[in-house]
Amino acid sequence: MVTMSEAKRFVGQVCSVSWRDREGVPVSAESRIHAVTYMPMYGPYLVLDMDDIRLDCVTDLRPLSEIRSAERPEASGVSDVRVAV
Repeated sequence: MVTMSEAKRFVGQVCSVSWRDREGVPVSAESRIHAVTYMPMYGPYLVLDMDDIRLDCVTDLRPLSEIRSAERPEASGVSDVRVAV
């Protein structure tokens, strides 16, 4: 579960969001996070481009920049780029 304070760090960023829907089926999407808000009687919500998701259903929340940099080998500081002079 993701807390409101954790989720607020990602406002304005495009993130990979994973959550469980009403039936408990895992769902994943990439979307911009517009806000983290509290809805009386429902609790904290994550406001995305495509939908609003209850924060207690979110299982994973990571910025795409973090995911993509981990996938690239040059992110480790080692690069095989050569420049002709």
